[in-house]
Amino acid sequence: LNLIPTEKLINKILYFLSFIRGENYNKNQIRFSFVVTDGANITDNFHTDMFSHSPKGYLYLKEVDKDSRPFNYLLKSHKDYPARKKLENLGGKKLYKGDSKFNSGSSRLKESDEYENYFKDYEIFEGLANEGDIIFADTSGFHAKGEGFKPRYALWIEPKRANLLKKLTSIFSIKEYLSSLQLDQ
Repeated sequence: LNLIPTEKLINKILYFLSFIRGENYNKNQIRFSFVVTDGANITDNFHTDMFSHSPKGYLYLKEVDKDSRPFNYLLKSHKDYPARKKLENLGGKKLYKGDSKFNSGSSRLKESDEYENYFKDYEIFEGLANEGDIIFADTSGFHAKGEGFKPRYALWIEPKRANLLKKLTSIFSIKEYLSSLQLDQ
């Protein structure tokens, strides 16, 4: 597998990431991260990366089969704005109060008993892939690392993320966000 991406491949990657996000990216806005996924961690649980559309590509450096902890995605969950907003609100309150199960910056379905069976309403995409395949996803939808015992080797391709303040303002204004937390409860 040639790990030096051609200009043509970079342009295709930019096209797909831009399409998912709804804005045009250039190659200076993209980050590549080599990731070996092995063993259990919090990405085993269905979660979102952020509320607003969040494109990511996974270029697999080795074949991914059922034993290689494939990328799982709840199809169309990125469109379930009411459920995602409610879960962000619950997770934000728990983080603020210090009683989060995961202490993570992103929403996790298992953060609330109310969402324990949420995934049963969605078809699950299982990202089985050949060496060199790329899977693009809007990681504002719920996704998780699948089960398995073999490591998964991938190059993550994603736009550089804005800091937390920009993340919040991309959803709605800070004032609306703080009032929605209802911190006195």
